[in-house]
Amino acid sequence: RQYLQTISLERIKKDAPVALEYDPEWLTILSKTHHLTKNTRSKVSVPSDDPDTYVPTPSEIELTRKKWGDDFTIPCNFEITVPPLGKEICYGRYDARNAMVGNPQTDAFLERMGLK
Repeated sequence: RQYLQTISLERIKKDAPVALEYDPEWLTILSKTHHLTKNTRSKVSVPSDDPDTYVPTPSEIELTRKKWGDDFTIPCNFEITVPPLGKEICYGRYDARNAMVGNPQTDAFLERMGLK
């Protein structure tokens, strides 16, 4: 099923440049759960720890703010790493499901997070 959702957002500062930003709380959660990440095609076992283990505290969020220098702007660093979906995929000449390709944007993000 194909789905596309569009939304309209009102600008808070009319003269400020338009930019997307990461959320400090989300970044803190990513830091706290990074050890659960796998880069293989296998099941991820969710630990049975207390779920509050992964809820960030205000002091942890503040540490994230300091680490990022309160600059949460998402960089415009997109790079094509695999061929776009096209006829070659539809006719079976390229199977993207089995391709494990590095991603420079993710590498840069992890480096900034200190999670490499």
